[in-house]
Amino acid sequence: MSKCFWRSTSGLAVAPNNLPRRDFALQLAAGALLAGASQLNSKRAIAADGSAVIEGGVFARLKAASLMILVDGQQRGSGTLIDAGGFAITAAHVIIQKGKRIEVVSTSAERLGAEVIAVDLGHDLALLRLPVREGGYPFLPLAEELPGPGADVFYMGTPVPMQKPVWLRAMVSGEGIAFTHFRDIGYIPVMTLAASMPRGSSGGSFLDTKGALLGVLVGGTMQNEAPAGFLFASPSEAIRKLLTSRQNAATPLLGMILSELSRQHPNYHRLFPAEIEGLFVTTVTQNAPAARAGVKEWDLVIEAEGRRVATVNGFLALVRGKKPNESLTIGILEPGASRKRNVTITLGLMEASWR
Repeated sequence: MSKCFWRSTSGLAVAPNNLPRRDFALQLAAGALLAGASQLNSKRAIAADGSAVIEGGVFARLKAASLMILVDGQQRGSGTLIDAGGFAITAAHVIIQKGKRIEVVSTSAERLGAEVIAVDLGHDLALLRLPVREGGYPFLPLAEELPGPGADVFYMGTPVPMQKPVWLRAMVSGEGIAFTHFRDIGYIPVMTLAASMPRGSSGGSFLDTKGALLGVLVGGTMQNEAPAGFLFASPSEAIRKLLTSRQNAATPLLGMILSELSRQHPNYHRLFPAEIEGLFVTTVTQNAPAARAGVKEWDLVIEAEGRRVATVNGFLALVRGKKPNESLTIGILEPGASRKRNVTITLGLMEASWR
């Protein structure tokens, strides 16, 4: 079984994901080609097959904006400068929690203290600020739009096992943004890329060939404890919003994991009326909003706010349109029941621990 994972140097949190099985050796050969790990220079970064190139000054600027993130003195992941005033972006789970001592190391080996300005756990993002510097910092612009499926992109970062920045050529493998669940974080809307990376790569950036930042790496898939060829990145629009507001986001929290009933084993279908559609509740987090409202594992969500629901993405888009402490009314069928019951959930706040 393939699994979606949250990268962390202190452990690996996983949640079921029904992605098809992949041959890891083929994925590694095709996707995980480091295009410059041992030859970072001021001339160019070239994909292994020569099909995509980052030229001259752009490449030098990318290197200068790349950061290694240290938490309480330990290397935890990567980050990228996104503003001349010293603002940088990384994955929130790299920071772990509020109150940690944060430092960054640049490609020139300069080590600086940094402050966490704001987090958006709904996109697994943390905004950092470095000390004020005369003349400002080198930084990367944020992409205005995301490339379509099949487009070449580059990963830039310093995975925990590495001592210096590496480059990875990847390919956009999905259209648009879709929700993926990360245990202990919740659902995150991400762009999907085809490539494999070592553990500890979180917080690194995906870039287009012009050097614009497309997204921040927040996780990927695992199969038999090995990378399985898919990576997930929080998109540039979420980064832009956090940089503009410089305030903690307010992401509504449900506290349950859902999957379309059509993706479950046929044995589960027999628990409900024939030809019914809905979202099967696979996990309910203890003491979270859904559990407090009486939602249980194996319930089937068939309505939300009086409307039929058939896809996780559609349901979560409705949830993200609400605010924490607002109510969400869902219609549920219990296994073996023929009539629905309505449940009203008071949504929680995903960023509560950062207040």
